[in-house]
Amino acid sequence: MNTEISCHKPGVSLVFHDRRPLFGFGDYQKHFPDDYECVAEVETAELGLVFQLTNHIDQPWMLNEQAKALVSQPRSTSVGDIVVTSDGVAHLCMPLGWEELGPVADITPDNPLPVPGNLYR
Repeated sequence: MNTEISCHKPGVSLVFHDRRPLFGFGDYQKHFPDDYECVAEVETAELGLVFQLTNHIDQPWMLNEQAKALVSQPRSTSVGDIVVTSDGVAHLCMPLGWEELGPVADITPDNPLPVPGNLYR
């Protein structure tokens, strides 16, 4: 498994934000991990909770004890961002819910994971 895009801690998910976010709009093809930056480790494998813990709701999300920011001043997780759960599976944040993109174990520089651009079709 690619150690740069997967976490070896049980129950910990990694959050990747789109480097050029269009929040689900736009027709250009993106690739994971090339077009993404790892911004957080979150102590849960439950996607809904990962989303909640990495959003500025009542306070900056970096204050949530279960979420560890890996960059300074990250934005909230949004449509088009990716979460890799501790089982090594990438999930794309959709306008409603999540879409499984597949395992990250086989991703190499020559074989990135394609990510659709326009998520509102």
